[in-house]
Amino acid sequence: MSRRISENLLERSFYPLWTKEKVRFTDMDANQHVHNSVYAVYLESGRAHMRATLKIPSYCSGRIVQIEMNYLREVRYPAEINIGTAVTSLGRTSVTLTQAIFHNGTCSAVGKTVYVYVHRDTGQKIVIEEELRAILMSAFREE
Repeated sequence: MSRRISENLLERSFYPLWTKEKVRFTDMDANQHVHNSVYAVYLESGRAHMRATLKIPSYCSGRIVQIEMNYLREVRYPAEINIGTAVTSLGRTSVTLTQAIFHNGTCSAVGKTVYVYVHRDTGQKIVIEEELRAILMSAFREE
């Protein structure tokens, strides 16, 4: 099933947060391009960068409840990729991140991840209140 991706998600200017990764030889599959499962690892690097950059409070632990990936173009070794991250939805207890992987200036994949934050010590869901909401809104972009 084909899903139409908003044009703005394919543009670098949409994403406020950026990190880089080097494509490793071990990221390749038998077809000599990055294996589809590795794209999720690249997005995790972007989420870790977001957490550090925005200084998400240490008691907040994100739990992925949904992940979606749209593969647009293949990436081959050797390469350097850029991972852009934006908060695109903020609920009472969940946040949706939209991320893109760019190679040679072109979007190769777009992913969406829905997170629920839980308290690191108790495992209980955290309501996204004023302090955390303000932090996350600093990276908000409307699709």
